[in-house]
Amino acid sequence: MTSSNGINWTLIPINSILIYSITFGNGIFVAVGIGGSALTSNDGITWDTHTVPLEYWASITYGNGLFVAVGEDVMTSTNGVTWNYIQLTNNETPTWNSITFGNGLFVAVSRSAVINKIMTSSDGTTWNFIQPPEDNNWTSIAYGDGLFVSVARDGINRIMTSGILTNSNIISFKNNTLSLSNPIEEENLNIMSNGDVFNKNGTYGVLSDIRLKENIIPAQSQIEDIKNLNFVNYNMIGDNKNMIGLIAQEVEKICPYLVDNSAKYKKVKVSILYMKSAKALQELINKVEILENEIKELKNNA
Repeated sequence: MTSSNGINWTLIPINSILIYSITFGNGIFVAVGIGGSALTSNDGITWDTHTVPLEYWASITYGNGLFVAVGEDVMTSTNGVTWNYIQLTNNETPTWNSITFGNGLFVAVSRSAVINKIMTSSDGTTWNFIQPPEDNNWTSIAYGDGLFVSVARDGINRIMTSGILTNSNIISFKNNTLSLSNPIEEENLNIMSNGDVFNKNGTYGVLSDIRLKENIIPAQSQIEDIKNLNFVNYNMIGDNKNMIGLIAQEVEKICPYLVDNSAKYKKVKVSILYMKSAKALQELINKVEILENEIKELKNNA
């Protein structure tokens, strides 16, 4: 059936195959299902039937100039008429229920695979297999606004999301936690819903290669800035957890460049504050060493 507004629909008599999925790309609609055929149409009304490699195909998508359909294996086509059959190399022989395309990546999910219920490909031919964060029956997947979202028909957490899907990393959201983990579910990074961030090895960094920098000069003294900052204890409204930190409005009066005003609430750039503190500490160490040498000299002359 077709509609120009999603409200009023026109039925189109098609009974050549049992249709499971449809997509649009390169100016044509392409549908697949059970029956060993694919259907194509330029207008959604008149349809042509084309033979495909296998009897059953569960889902189809379009991306990078390519139609990709999944079932027990994969088939690809540039025009919806001529299809290339791709036999998958994993040993689980599952049925892949749904496929989508986004951010240069084809991503499919399965409800019948034993372990690796996600597979990804950049070209539709070579596929990587990934274990999801929860062993549910994943039935559908979509992409939008920079995010892959998949849903399951069972399990405790029936939605998983990802901005990155590779053969070594999974980003997922469950139990109010955004987690980066590897296929054996070792958590490497957690971003909590309350804003806390934890990682496995405690290492954070910035790009610091000299090839990326210019106008390099020695940093000025940071002692006065650090000394004038007003550190306070507080808790966030609605949260009783006691914290130590700064007030952005106060910091702005001393070091305006430490405060980000790009959104509704002011933010302190603590990573720059750390470097200022390290510089101030370095200065104080130099002062202490000078004083120690002066004391030593006074003792020697006594």
